[in-house]
Amino acid sequence: MVALAILRVEKLKSFGNVGGSEKHTARLQDTPNADTTKKNIRLIGMEDGTALEELVKTKIASTTKHKPRKDAVLCSDIFLSASPEYFRPHDPSLAGEWDDDRMVDFAS
Repeated sequence: MVALAILRVEKLKSFGNVGGSEKHTARLQDTPNADTTKKNIRLIGMEDGTALEELVKTKIASTTKHKPRKDAVLCSDIFLSASPEYFRPHDPSLAGEWDDDRMVDFAS
């Protein structure tokens, strides 16, 4: 079987969208189609537990002197993954398990 990459990019144009994205991804809200025993791994900004909305506001403030326009894209929500064959080549059917070395390589 061939491993495939999965990439989804979504523009977030309001701080409400940014907060909603974090609530969905971090399972801080009811997400019926998600397995509640599994957690997503956030690769940016997890060191101190700062809310994603605050990270975006800080980044915008540090890079511009002006308030963003009403229709500005504040940030992008990027979902990047690979098929089970990449993370578990020995047995793709073992959902929730992965090879640690492959995970580190993928995240780098």
